[in-house]
Amino acid sequence: MVHDRAQCVPATAADEGVRIGMNVVDIVMTFVFLGLFSVGFFAGLGRVVAGLLALYAGLVAATIFARPLGGVLARALWPMSPWIGTVAAFVLVAVCVGGGILYVLLWSFRVGWLRSRSLGSYRGGVLGMVAGIVLSVVLSVGVVTSAVQVLDWSAYYLAQGGQGAWLVRHVNDSVIAASTRRLAPHLYAVVAAWTPGADASILKPN
Repeated sequence: MVHDRAQCVPATAADEGVRIGMNVVDIVMTFVFLGLFSVGFFAGLGRVVAGLLALYAGLVAATIFARPLGGVLARALWPMSPWIGTVAAFVLVAVCVGGGILYVLLWSFRVGWLRSRSLGSYRGGVLGMVAGIVLSVVLSVGVVTSAVQVLDWSAYYLAQGGQGAWLVRHVNDSVIAASTRRLAPHLYAVVAAWTPGADASILKPN
């Protein structure tokens, strides 16, 4: 069953004031995007490629293990709703696996050499800069899109329980969230291609 997570609760007249400027979700996602883009661009081409591989591995692992691990968290640690356990497990696995893969790639295989020393030449500098910009944008957009999908998932269940009205309102009114939802089907397709037997519902577009 597919839920329309993008429209969790209807907007009211009292909410219109929130739309005057950027809301909290837009502000946070803007900082995340700019931060990741800056780090990726200045870190070098090899490290950006490593970051993309780590992001993909983290999302695949999170898709596979989110529900079973979430059930364990919900039962073993403290009483919580199953969806909270699933979200917590998804984020935990994505961060741990992605971070681990990134560490292995950066330090075991020394991918830093891909930050070519030929960037001092005109051709190497232009090609390296273009590749770095493109891959840094892809990495940043991938992280932001994944984060928005997690927020949409959380906002939907919060709205169903009549809780978290503040978060739900900001997710619904977010301009950046609305834009990244158009990319969600592509992210979902790429991850689902390697997780045919898993439930990638958190990343599933509306």
